[in-house]
This record gives sequence, structure tokens and C-alpha cells, in this order.
Amino acid sequence: MRSSACFLALGLLAFCGRAGAAHEPGVLHLAAREVGVGGEISVHGQKLPRRTRLRLELRGALATLDLGTVHTDGAGEFTARLPLADSVRPGTYGLLAIAPDGDVSARADLVVLAAAPAGEHVHGAQEDAARGRVPQARAEMMDLPASRSAGEWVVILGIIGLSVGCGVVLLRGARQP
Repeated sequence: MRSSACFLALGLLAFCGRAGAAHEPGVLHLAAREVGVGGEISVHGQKLPRRTRLRLELRGALATLDLGTVHTDGAGEFTARLPLADSVRPGTYGLLAIAPDGDVSARADLVVLAAAPAGEHVHGAQEDAARGRVPQARAEMMDLPASRSAGEWVVILGIIGLSVGCGVVLLRGARQP
């Protein structure tokens, strides 16, 4: 009885594990990992469900954008050039290929860079990105002016004093039997 229950449980686990992997994970290859606002995304998909219509989405932390649909061929591949709207905010996004049942079939990471206004010279991180270099943090980017008012200092010192006082009270209470 006990062994048949174990076999039944193992069989259910094996069945559930296979049901979770309904789609073989596909691959999205981007021509460039970074694109400017208003630019174009060149993507090639492989190892996707065959002869299927996939919805492409650009998902970020605060926005999800529908980029349209593509159709895979008999080998489960597609190639597309997708225009990126001017309204897309710069940031890191995931380009997702979504199957008709809602499962994510493939994913690629994409960085959307801010486009410089026409006629304006780009500098700093934007210039690095335009030349194909990965933007690095610089000292001038990290210069944050920090000034405290007298009221803020009073609150800071009050919290420190209160913490020290509570610590002393706790230590004295721990010594008494």
C-alpha cells in the first residue's frame, strides 16, 4: 500500500513537471543590445514553436509595450525589424516572444537609450553608447550636493542619543538577576 502511494505521488510529480514545460525555451538574437528612442530593433528568433503566431512585447519596470506579431516558419524561426516609438522612455527592457496561450517562449534583454535632440552634441554616457562602449559611472555623474539644515542635525543627533540611551538601559537590565 505504501509503495503504491509513493509510485502514484512520483507519477503525479513527473506529469506535473512535464506540463510546466509546455514550450521549449526559444532564443531571441538582437542585432544590437542597445537602441535609441525612435530607433529600430532587429531581431531573429530560433527554437520557437513551429508555424505559430507570436506576440512581441517590450516589458520594462513601469511599462509594457506591444510591438506587434510575427509568424514562425516550419523551423520555428523568424526575422523582424521593429520600429521603436518615440514615446518609449529610456531604460532596461525585456523583449518577450509570447505564445498564443500566454507563455513566454523567448526573452532577450534590451537597453533603450535617450536620443539627443537634433543638432545637439551628445556627451558623457550618451557619447559612449553611440560609439558602442558600455556607459561607465564617472565622478561628475556622482557629484550629489548634500547639505543639512540645523533641524536635520538635531534629529540625527537625537536619534543617536536615543539609541545610546536605549542600549545602556538594555545592558543594565541584562546584568540584574
